[in-house]
Amino acid sequence: MSGAGEPLGYRTGMNPGPALLAASLVLAGTLAPAAPSPAPSWPVEIRAGEPSIALHRLQIESQEGEAVRAKAAVVVRDKGLPSRTGAIWVSARTDAAAETSRLQLCDLTVVKGSFPSERDGGTALVEAVGAALARETSCGAPSLPPLPAGAAPALAPGPSLAPAPSLVPAPSPDTPRVVFTDRPAVVVHLDGEAEIRPVEGTSWLRVVNTRSLVLQDKGTSRFFTPVAGRWLVGPGLGGDWGFAKHFPPGLDALATKLSLENGLDLATQPADDVRAWLRAGKAPAVVFFTRPTVVLRASERRTAVPGNLDAELHHDAASSRFFLRADGAWYRARSREGPWKRVAVDAVPKEFGARRERSPAPAPRRDPRRGDDLYVGPDTNVFRSRADGGWDKTNGLDWYPVQRPYPADIVGALDREREARRARPK
Repeated sequence: MSGAGEPLGYRTGMNPGPALLAASLVLAGTLAPAAPSPAPSWPVEIRAGEPSIALHRLQIESQEGEAVRAKAAVVVRDKGLPSRTGAIWVSARTDAAAETSRLQLCDLTVVKGSFPSERDGGTALVEAVGAALARETSCGAPSLPPLPAGAAPALAPGPSLAPAPSLVPAPSPDTPRVVFTDRPAVVVHLDGEAEIRPVEGTSWLRVVNTRSLVLQDKGTSRFFTPVAGRWLVGPGLGGDWGFAKHFPPGLDALATKLSLENGLDLATQPADDVRAWLRAGKAPAVVFFTRPTVVLRASERRTAVPGNLDAELHHDAASSRFFLRADGAWYRARSREGPWKRVAVDAVPKEFGARRERSPAPAPRRDPRRGDDLYVGPDTNVFRSRADGGWDKTNGLDWYPVQRPYPADIVGALDREREARRARPK
């Protein structure tokens, strides 16, 4: 028995009874509530199973009472596959319980969407995103960061902004482009199909949708590009390139002028293997990228081309098939020239290093000069803001610099939305 005035179970040498201990824990939990969860921030990660979805900041297009229309960029990451970027348009409601100075959106319903990397526009991906948002954004349990109330829809398309087709072709993920060369390669990234325009006051044309300097002589129709102070010449954007033995006078001065005016890259510091090739008096290959591409030396199994997809090529003698690993995904073909078809990891011979115990999606390649702030433009393309004030555009799998001149109304709308985001409170 306990002494007078002693609480039961707390006398020296005794342990508290189970019921009393449980009651004390409940009381302690009541008196000391758990710390609140951190407030959500953009982009919102939805990781309920596979695939995982990153929803970027919603861009308000219209609001009538509690009904809101908005759009946003989304990034879908699935096991063993490259990240795919797309755009969605949603209807939503404002949460009546939220403070009036902030716009708390909930009950998101996907109205339409597009993933340019997918052959059918990404119907299955749009449906997966819609199901996840419907499940995770119900009113009463805010899961999205609030937006400033009354924010002007800076990117709402007006009558002069008719939807424009994407300037970047949408490659099928089942048929990657693979290029084999017998020498080191200079890579020229194009933002879609080549756009060639006159250089004012000269007899030259220029490919304007690339940061590299690529000129065409109106008289001969030949193309020229500089590499480490030398000029390479070719019959077109494909074909075999070599050293230009003769070129019009004033070409070097024109290159310097265009570089200063347009921020072009004159390839003064090419890759080490290209420099070694040039020192030996040999001309490198020139490869034009209009979408994610694998460039492989004919004598090598691994790629080592800067700006190229990380890739390995294998040949399975037993099945007479070629296997290609490109940025974490595996592909198979009957010949090196393709066509390539994406396959599951289980279909890849073990000796090629395929990891069956886990196949994580590759980490996105980050450029420290670029941000991860994504926008849906008036032309339905998805853009990424760069720290230098420029823009990148995606084809759903990879990113390409937006080259000026680009439609001024689209770039202007993007610039205004970026400034508005920076001015709004966090």
